[in-house]
Amino acid sequence: MRLIKKAINHVRTKKNCFAIIVGDLMETVTCHSKGLIFKQKLTGTDQYKTLKELLAPISHKILYAVTGNHEKRVVKETSTDIMDVFCNDLGIEYCGYEKHFLIKMKGSRTIRCYMHHNTGGGTTHGAKINRLVALHFRSPFADVIFSGHTHDLSDAQKMIPYQGKSG
Repeated sequence: MRLIKKAINHVRTKKNCFAIIVGDLMETVTCHSKGLIFKQKLTGTDQYKTLKELLAPISHKILYAVTGNHEKRVVKETSTDIMDVFCNDLGIEYCGYEKHFLIKMKGSRTIRCYMHHNTGGGTTHGAKINRLVALHFRSPFADVIFSGHTHDLSDAQKMIPYQGKSG
């Protein structure tokens, strides 16, 4: 929680700093999902309220949000897209599973971006990088790919070149 609050404060206090959401904002254990529903620290309702309270001060600086597998649990159990409801409550653009977008920098530089929560397991660093590489093929022209799901920071340490037509 300390790190989350630190990141939110950073976005809140910096002039040209924005955020995106790549899912898994809540644990949302259900009776039929992984995890133990009675061992969650907060109920689903309390998770929602806490999250809303935390992100409300920067909601105007959150560019886009996509859903994660934890939010999909709620959809599967109730047919209610909890991420859609959350984004609607805070005025955040909800994009479903993925989003392609551009960031225009000072001058004429434009960065092509792709965001997706990602899927699949992988306990090793290499497996997590392989899942990220798989996203590259969903959006091969992206300069930057934003992904979640790994529960870790992962860095390929090198560029993944796109082999396309020259010119």
